[in-house]
Amino acid sequence: MFERFYRHDKTSQHHSGSGLGLSIVQAIANAHKGTVNITNKDEYCFEVTVGLLIAK
Repeated sequence: MFERFYRHDKTSQHHSGSGLGLSIVQAIANAHKGTVNITNKDEYCFEVTVGLLIAK
C-alpha cells in the first residue's frame, strides 16, 4: 500500500486519485523519524495511524 501509484483493485472501472497518498505520508513520517501503521477495519475500510514525536 505504500508503493507509489498503488491500487488495490486494478479491475475497477472507477479510478479516482493518483495512488500517491500513502507513499507521501510514509516519506514525510520517515523524514521525521515517525511511523505509519495501517489497520484493516473490515472489507472496505482501513485506519491509518501516523506517529510523530513532539519537539521540545
